[in-house]
Amino acid sequence: MVDPSESAELAAADSPSPPRRRLWRYMLTVLLVLAAFWCGYPALLRMVSRSLTQVDPLQSVKTLIVLDGERGFQFAADQLQQGQAETLLLYDKVHSRVVELGVIPSHLELSRQAAAKTGIPAESLREISEPVDRIDDLLKIAVDRQAEGDRVGLVMTRWRSALIRRNLQKLTQGNESQRPLVFGLDDPEVDPENWWRTRHGVRLVCDQWMRAWAAWLSGDERPTIMRTANDFRKAAIAE
Repeated sequence: MVDPSESAELAAADSPSPPRRRLWRYMLTVLLVLAAFWCGYPALLRMVSRSLTQVDPLQSVKTLIVLDGERGFQFAADQLQQGQAETLLLYDKVHSRVVELGVIPSHLELSRQAAAKTGIPAESLREISEPVDRIDDLLKIAVDRQAEGDRVGLVMTRWRSALIRRNLQKLTQGNESQRPLVFGLDDPEVDPENWWRTRHGVRLVCDQWMRAWAAWLSGDERPTIMRTANDFRKAAIAE
C-alpha cells in the first residue's frame, strides 16, 4: 500500500515548477501578441500612411503653386485647361554655387521648361520676383496672397500634405479662410492602402514619417524637401 505522503510528493514532483509555468505563460502571451499583430498590421500601417496625408477636395482657385515635380505641372495644366485655375505662379530658389557656375539650371528655369512641356500657355504664368530660401518663405507668400483675396492652391505629393497643412495653419493662426488649399498628388509607385508591399513605398513612407516625427519632437515643423523615386534610385546608385 502506497503511503499518502509519498503520493503527494510524487504528484508535486510531476507538476510543472513555478518558473516553468511562468515561461509557458510568457510564451503564450508572446504568441497571442504576434497573432493579434499579424491580424491587425494592415490597419495599423494604413493608419501610419493616413497620418501623413491631409488634402483638400479639388475646387476652383485663382492661383496654383507647384511644390513637387513634373506630375504637379501636369496637374496644373489640367486644372488650367478645365478652367479650375487662372494662373500658375512660378518661383526660384536661392542659387547654389553650381547654379551660379551654370553647371545645372536654376529652379525657375526648370519650372519654365516643365510648364512648356505640359502645354501651359505663357500668358497663364506668373513669377515671384525674389528667390525663396526655404519653403517656409513660399508658404508665407501663398498665405499673403490668400489674405489679399487671391484663392491659392498648393500642389504637392500627398505624402507630405499633412505636415505642410499644419504649417499653413500655424501661419494663419487657425483661420481657415486665409489658409491656401492643399492639393495632393498620388505617387504611381505607391498605393496608400498597401504601401508596404513595394520597396519605394516603404522608403517613401518611412522617410516622411521619420521627418514628421523629428520635426514634432524638435518643435520645428518646417516641411522638408520631398524625396521622389528617382531621388532614392540616385542615392542607391551613389552608394
